Amino acid sequence: MSKPFRLMASRHLRKLIFIICGWLILQPCVAMKAKSGTVRSDPTPQETSYLSTEDALAQVIKYAKFGTQPNTDLVVDTGISIISVGFPPAGLVLGFAKQFVLSGSGNDPLGDALKAINAHLAELDQRLDKLEKEIKAIRNQQYQDENLARIRHLRLLGKAVEDGKDQLGLLPTSNFDKQTIANQAGTTAGLFLDDPDLWKWSDLHVKTVLVTDADGKKHNELTTDGLLAPDFEPIPTFEYYAGVLALWISALEYASGGDPKYVTNNKTLVNDLLRHAAFLSIRPTWHEADSLSTPDPPQNLPEEIMRRVNCYVEPVSKYPTNGVCNAARVCEDGFRRTRTTVDTMQFSMPSNNTLCTLSMPRPKAVPAYDESRPLYGSNAIALWQSWHAPIAVAKEDELEQGYGIEAMTLLADRLERLAKFGTTREQFIGTFGTTPVNYRPAFVYAIANNGNLLWYRQETNASKWSGPRQVGNGWKFKDVIPAGGNSFYALAEDGTLKWYRHDGFNDGSVAWKGPVDVGSGWNFAKIFSGGDGLVYAIKNDGTLLWYRHDGFADGGGVNTWEGPKVVGSSWLQFKHVFSGGQGIIYAVKPDGQMLWYRHDGYATGDSKWTGPLTVGSGWQNFSAIIPVGDGIILAINNDGKMLWYKHTDYATGTSGSGDVRSAGGLSTSAAAARAAAGARVSGTPHWEGPTEIGSGWQGFQKVIALIPSTPVGPR
Repeated sequence: MSKPFRLMASRHLRKLIFIICGWLILQPCVAMKAKSGTVRSDPTPQETSYLSTEDALAQVIKYAKFGTQPNTDLVVDTGISIISVGFPPAGLVLGFAKQFVLSGSGNDPLGDALKAINAHLAELDQRLDKLEKEIKAIRNQQYQDENLARIRHLRLLGKAVEDGKDQLGLLPTSNFDKQTIANQAGTTAGLFLDDPDLWKWSDLHVKTVLVTDADGKKHNELTTDGLLAPDFEPIPTFEYYAGVLALWISALEYASGGDPKYVTNNKTLVNDLLRHAAFLSIRPTWHEADSLSTPDPPQNLPEEIMRRVNCYVEPVSKYPTNGVCNAARVCEDGFRRTRTTVDTMQFSMPSNNTLCTLSMPRPKAVPAYDESRPLYGSNAIALWQSWHAPIAVAKEDELEQGYGIEAMTLLADRLERLAKFGTTREQFIGTFGTTPVNYRPAFVYAIANNGNLLWYRQETNASKWSGPRQVGNGWKFKDVIPAGGNSFYALAEDGTLKWYRHDGFNDGSVAWKGPVDVGSGWNFAKIFSGGDGLVYAIKNDGTLLWYRHDGFADGGGVNTWEGPKVVGSSWLQFKHVFSGGQGIIYAVKPDGQMLWYRHDGYATGDSKWTGPLTVGSGWQNFSAIIPVGDGIILAINNDGKMLWYKHTDYATGTSGSGDVRSAGGLSTSAAAARAAAGARVSGTPHWEGPTEIGSGWQGFQKVIALIPSTPVGPR
């Protein structure tokens, strides 16, 4: 490795060894010294891609392992990366991230989290063993030395996570011990931010040369030509980074003892959490397609991935035949160093004498973005997608998600929530894997006229309902709204606000916490939930007030509120006002127009908004409208039929619809054709439904649904 890398690596290794010793491990700590070698001074992969086909890559790897020359006149100039020889995409880390998010929904959140971390580390060890074996099979000492040194470094990081997990599993009671574990986990996580070389791996340069044999005949042969300059590869480093973040979050939750101010009052800690959230998030105004005039190099992990994965449509025909041109959908994977034709397509041209060309849809104007109030995770990527040109080939999104972008978004959401609310715990987050993609089970509660509380559950909008099951009685209140997770607020006629939590929400069992009086004087024209303990109240003059209850998950009393803050006016004009969380608010006018708002200041109560946008009509005839989260809305007709809708563009208000398969244009370049196939025409609200999912829902005093506390966001 080069000298700067060697010096930086050794410095961080010494720091890491200190951390490991801090876990009170009995075995001796021994520093590792990476071997050095000569690195090619070639351009970085951003400048020279060194791409080949999958078939050519297989022959190149065979040559590097066994010295076997290909039988054909193969001509390549490529690199062998660690991902191409032995490390698959990030399905493991995505599964782990989802399992970790789910760990907050059980009776033992810490125990579940530690089990998830333990299983993750065990599988990582096996995968790293296989990767090490594949690297050693490449017959190039320099390639082995460089990358095996990095593997040893990762194993040290894994050891730090494992030791921290074991210490936390002892459930220490001393505040000093709790804080020490959390601090050491945070320091280990910081290494991934402070040392960019942790993310860089060395690829072996293999190319074709023309040689002359003993008979004077010339032919092609493969040869190795040193190493390409170390460059970013997300796997396997991100999988270890995800593990240490999970440990850090779990340790902070445990050290806080349920007091959110343990985190929120520590500004240094909040800033550190948000630094990691930013590192895992795309910048909402980032330009994926860099240019000389507007250079915008990647700064964060999703951007590094997206810059190196590129799919586009390129014409194959020079001129049309009978007015039809052929084109190929092509994907370039800078990590595997492959260029693959995904499939082919055809498009029309007005004349056989016109060059086959494709035009690219232009991105919208970059929206105004206040960098002093940054967005993270799913909110950041939703704003970025709202103006960015749509992808040309669906495979691009699949490749990018495979390298961990979805898992990064999940973890960024988790870190942001911890920084802003002091906790990530909630009893309901959603079910992954057992229901269709992007759908959560719906947990619906109906209050009968006699005060009985009935529970229902539906897995998908095509499933039969579970229930009704009576889970309570005496629910005769002025209003009942979800609080977030599996908690509720019940507003009594005298203005007292009561908190309940249904611990039996998952199966409809009668298991409750509460009631706890958490407020008084709540005499408003209307209240509605914003999820995560956020409550909006509309006064009789139309003023909109914001409140945040930091104790919404555990019933914290009257002293655990922030607010009220005035965030709007003229809100009494609407027939229905409701929110599914994340600051997204819908308002139905008396004429049935549905307006979409996004309260950008929802986490802090700042009066900062996007909208209104008109996203629907004909909504005035429903007797009840029930938000479920993630853009899913249930609506009850006057005849008792329940209809299911999903606003797929709920995060941005509008997106587009309608495929653009071909279009005339001026550019034949791959970059210009990048987004031509499968593109969307911008500007139209996009809905799914209505789907009738039930009947007999008339006659209830109130129907509400649980609102998930940690949304995944649009994908």
